[in-house]
Amino acid sequence: MEMPYCYVLEMICDWWSFSWFKGNLLEIFSWYEERKSYIKLHPNTRRLVEDILGRIKNKLGEVIVNEINR
Repeated sequence: MEMPYCYVLEMICDWWSFSWFKGNLLEIFSWYEERKSYIKLHPNTRRLVEDILGRIKNKLGEVIVNEINR
């Protein structure tokens, strides 16, 4: 069964909180890659999760580049 959007966001926030706690906001991406093969998600939910993570990664990349170019 497909997960509602608000729960997908909550799940990603939970995952990302560990990255914040460790002081490495990029850790969520390697964490997900290492575990995605056994995290059980509906195919549509998986696409949504990966889309959201991709958007977060792109935005963080922009922020990092802007900080470097200051």
